[in-house]
Amino acid sequence: GFTRALVPKANVPRKPVDGMKVIPVTKLSDALSALEEL
Repeated sequence: GFTRALVPKANVPRKPVDGMKVIPVTKLSDALSALEEL
């Protein structure tokens, strides 16, 4: 299954998701930067 998710900042869950690292992004450039770090 998935262990990480890039999610629009407005849609980040209020409670942590077990076994999932949620990475909030506001712009496409933020998403690309996050992908480079993986």
